[in-house]
Amino acid sequence: MLGSIVIGLVTSLLGGALVRAWARAKRARAVNRRGAFFGVRPGRECLGEL
Repeated sequence: MLGSIVIGLVTSLLGGALVRAWARAKRARAVNRRGAFFGVRPGRECLGEL
């Protein structure tokens, strides 16, 4: 009984971590794609409003 609870908690934590990593990678790809469209390279400064 206690073992199945522990296994359930561990799998839930692993699943949550994987979903969070996937969402973060998806957002990073979108930001990089948008930056490439506007000619901004990763790690470079952007001028912003003057």
